[in-house]
Parts: sequence; structure tokens; C-alpha cells
Amino acid sequence: MEIKNGKAIWNNPIWSKIGKKGKAMGFVWGGDWKKKDKPHFQMTFGKHHSQLATLYRQGLRKGNYVTLV
Repeated sequence: MEIKNGKAIWNNPIWSKIGKKGKAMGFVWGGDWKKKDKPHFQMTFGKHHSQLATLYRQGLRKGNYVTLV
């Protein structure tokens, strides 16, 4: 999210450009979701969040982080 003068800019007019850049870098962007969350980006490493949750529950993790390799 952009911060200007110490305040978050939630209705940034260039979110579509920011989202496009983030997606080009491999991030999932909350602006594409049914319930929009434009400041939200997450890296799923090509896996659906349910797959990551399954790996986590199976103990394939180091601390709080899922082991992908």
C-alpha cells in the first residue's frame, strides 16, 4: 500500500498498474478477488492456498513456513 504523509492511501488511482506489476513478479493480488483487497499481495509459489495448508498440516514445514522443496 502506498503511504503518503504518514497515512495509507486505500483508494490509490493506480492500483491496477501496481497489481499488474505484482502479478508479473509471481504474486497473487487481492484486487482480483471477489471481495477486493487491493493492498494485499501474497506469494503462493504456484500452489493453491489449500495445497499449502495441507503441506503445513502434514508437518512439511520449518517453524511457521511450508517447505516447498
